Amino acid sequence: MTDAINYFHSMLTLGTSNATSLGRNDIRLMRELMKEARIATQHAHTEAQNGKKAMSLVGDPANRSIVNIAIWHYETAAQKYLQAAEWLEQACRLSRQTKREIFIRNEVKEVMRSATEARAAVATLKNAGSKGYIPTTQKAARRPRLSVVAAFSTILG
Repeated sequence: MTDAINYFHSMLTLGTSNATSLGRNDIRLMRELMKEARIATQHAHTEAQNGKKAMSLVGDPANRSIVNIAIWHYETAAQKYLQAAEWLEQACRLSRQTKREIFIRNEVKEVMRSATEARAAVATLKNAGSKGYIPTTQKAARRPRLSVVAAFSTILG
């Protein structure tokens, strides 16, 4: 009878356990999430670099095809950065070690900052295209960095 009570008690307190150790499946899942997040971040960084290259090729504001290519690359980079941030957040929820959690949260902040920069580049290109001029990469690099809270409001708003 005691085993049955312990079983039901463990089922009811599954999400509120104070155990510091993780099971094999949790560790495996956390590692896979972090691996996928790093791969997505690398792909997003490549897309952002391609967006910068496309922006450097823009010479004439009338050449909207290259501007559209740059916008597409930046939007793709932002989507991949957001996906990587989501996977890192899931890995952080699995982690019960303070040092690892701090490390993952710092990675999330960096990825969200990169996503915000990509979204800002898209907004800059769209606004500049409607006004008839196209900014260079040097002007885009001088914009101020946003905080994580501002990043969420920019991305979600």
